[in-house]
Amino acid sequence: SFYYEAYRAAKALLASLRGEKPEELEVVPAVLTLRESCGCLSLQVVQAAAGEGGKRTLNLGSALAGLRENTVRDMAAVFDDPGPARAWSEQWVDSLAAALCAGRDHPDALSFTHAVNSVLRGMMNDERQLHFTGEALSAMRRRLLPVIRFHGKALALAEDLWHQARVLITGAVERHHAFKRIRSAGLEARLKEINQILITTFNIQDLMAVLVRELPSIGITTCYLSLYTDPVSPGAGLTLQLCMTDGQVAELPPEGRRMPAGQLVPEEFDRLRDATSLVLESLYFREEQIGILLMDGGHPVGSVHESFRSQLSGALKGALLLTQIQEQARRLSGGIEDLTATLEEMARNIESITENMTRQSAAVMEGASSIEQMVKNIDGTTAMANKVKDFSGLLHTTAVDGGSAMKQSLQAIVDVRKNSHQIGSILNLIKGLADQTNILALNAAIQAAHAGDTGKGFSIVAAKVRNLADDTSNNIRVIEEAVKAIVNRIQESTELAETTGSSLEKIMDLSKQNTDITDQLNFAMVEQDNGAKEILKSTQELVNITEEVRNAMAEQKRATDDFNNSLLKLRDLSRGR
Repeated sequence: SFYYEAYRAAKALLASLRGEKPEELEVVPAVLTLRESCGCLSLQVVQAAAGEGGKRTLNLGSALAGLRENTVRDMAAVFDDPGPARAWSEQWVDSLAAALCAGRDHPDALSFTHAVNSVLRGMMNDERQLHFTGEALSAMRRRLLPVIRFHGKALALAEDLWHQARVLITGAVERHHAFKRIRSAGLEARLKEINQILITTFNIQDLMAVLVRELPSIGITTCYLSLYTDPVSPGAGLTLQLCMTDGQVAELPPEGRRMPAGQLVPEEFDRLRDATSLVLESLYFREEQIGILLMDGGHPVGSVHESFRSQLSGALKGALLLTQIQEQARRLSGGIEDLTATLEEMARNIESITENMTRQSAAVMEGASSIEQMVKNIDGTTAMANKVKDFSGLLHTTAVDGGSAMKQSLQAIVDVRKNSHQIGSILNLIKGLADQTNILALNAAIQAAHAGDTGKGFSIVAAKVRNLADDTSNNIRVIEEAVKAIVNRIQESTELAETTGSSLEKIMDLSKQNTDITDQLNFAMVEQDNGAKEILKSTQELVNITEEVRNAMAEQKRATDDFNNSLLKLRDLSRGR
């Protein structure tokens, strides 16, 4: 039933406001309702009948006066608020009684018709009250007709007056319907105008300003509009964007006022005490929940709320989408600015790298030239080292030969020294013989002296022998001195030969070390030559790579400049230029 559907909708709304997730699928129990048209009359038709006649009375005025209170009470009872209806009910009863008592030709005969017309004019904007006037007229006829039917002229006049009243009520209802149609058409046109304004407004604050300006023109002076903080999770809370009470707009922060999910209106603006005065509408676009709209409910055209809700939901969705697009555009613009700055920095770095690569290329080429010269120098040094190696080998060979010769000379000197020692021994022996000869000659001279003249000849021989011995001794001393000098020279020569031999041995050792060092140097120079050639090859490859990198950097800079120009165009587009 409609009641159960409304119950389910209210239940789902309350659950959503509490932040609970409603069930996606709910099984509605089937209710079988049997309805049958029995042809019964409506209650209003039944109550329009006056029933059986009452007692005959001679004085109509007294009879009508006696029924006045009950008649007024019955007439006022059919209205929602009997208080205001009692006054014009009394006016109707009194004017009808006066007309019936005065007669058809009396001026008061039309007083009842004027009274009815006056009341109906005040109810032109209230269809429900107009409907109640018909029921009130039936209640009046039902009370008074049993008394009036016994007075023929009064009865005819009463029926005429009641019929005229029904005609007036029918005309008032028709005029009300016509007015309602006209007003509905005007309101519909006004809603279209407002919708055109709404759909061309793409800012939340501007939309709120449009609502404040335009809502009173369609009879809405109280409006509370809140948007979900997180449309995906409505339970996260609401943000109040518009708070208008009786045409007075409360000042809110630019970003709105946060409220919990269960609160529709701030406490200081809470007008929900009169639950019938406000209408709650859910703002949504397709499946997306946008917010909640609370506004005046007593509008003469009932469809205005739903129509306005639909228009406002679409406008809000457009504004929210534009806000998102603007935010994304702002972020995109910021990202483009950052990316542009990065690209500019990259371009500067690329340019700096290109310059460095150019300098590096020049330095590498210069280094390559230096390395080529170094390779040539190494080749020359290697050749020189080979010559030094050959010379060192020759020097070593010569030193070895000289050492052998020196050893032979030293051995010969040693042999001479030995022979000189033998000569010294022989000289000593000869010296000893000369000394003995001298002694013998001296003894012979002494014996010859003892012999006298006999020994003169022997004395002369002895003297000559002694002289010869002295000469021999003297010669031996000279020879001994010469031999000593020769021995000393031989000793000095031996020492010099030994020193020379030691020097030659050192020269041989040094020449061997020099040969080894030369071999090592030659090997190192060969390795250095090979390494230098590899370095030269790598340097040449580095020159080629550097040139390729420089060309790539130049191409990268051109691509970066093109990309930067595209980003600048995209930034201008994101800013709407």
